[in-house]
Amino acid sequence: MSEIQVTFFSVSNLLDKRNWIHFLSEVESVIDHRLSHLDSNDPIRKKIADVKSAGNYICNFDNHESDRQLLGKFGNSQIEMSLSLYKDISAFPNRVSFYFSEKWFQKNDSSAVLEVFNLGNKYLKPFYSYADESKNISIKRKSTGMTVDLETELLGVFWLTYFNQKYVEYFGKKKLDILEGLDISLCIDSGVTCRVGDLPTSAENVALRKVAENVLGVDTFVNPELGFDKPRGPQALTYDQLRS
Repeated sequence: MSEIQVTFFSVSNLLDKRNWIHFLSEVESVIDHRLSHLDSNDPIRKKIADVKSAGNYICNFDNHESDRQLLGKFGNSQIEMSLSLYKDISAFPNRVSFYFSEKWFQKNDSSAVLEVFNLGNKYLKPFYSYADESKNISIKRKSTGMTVDLETELLGVFWLTYFNQKYVEYFGKKKLDILEGLDISLCIDSGVTCRVGDLPTSAENVALRKVAENVLGVDTFVNPELGFDKPRGPQALTYDQLRS
């Protein structure tokens, strides 16, 4: 087993300090550790004292800054966080990730990861988010080695995967009904969360994730063996479509 990664992609404005204070406070409560370090440098220095100062620090863009790349960690819990936030999200989406170490996951059940995933979907307003072992995520890459363009294709279906309402409409109810018939747990509210198996380490469920990608539309997801770039647009929603 590798570390567990939880990642959110959002085209919403995430520069509301109050939203970060509420979100991080609830994350601290779930994992029972305080956010102890937050910085734009590695190794991570302690630039904050509490979640209130963290909210201020995250949103404190200088006039010359167009983006902020931040790293954080939660005490001695072996849980870390990374943030990529943009003033202008027309070209790149905001990205927020949490990393739960293998040692932490061996000592704790999966409910905390699931709760952090649900909190991120509530506060960060992502159009797409996922949680799984990092090794399962890292293999979802383009054959060229270039970063996956989320206006062209998504990475895949993982242990936990969230699609917002725009993507629910894009896929259609019929495909989601098929997923539910495949013993994939669905939770539909403002979007849909797909859960494949009880644990991210359930190897027998990896094949089912591939089946789910085929049901939703195989061309919507990256094919690491494809030797050419897909056109932007028809297989995935553009950022303009997601904001409209």
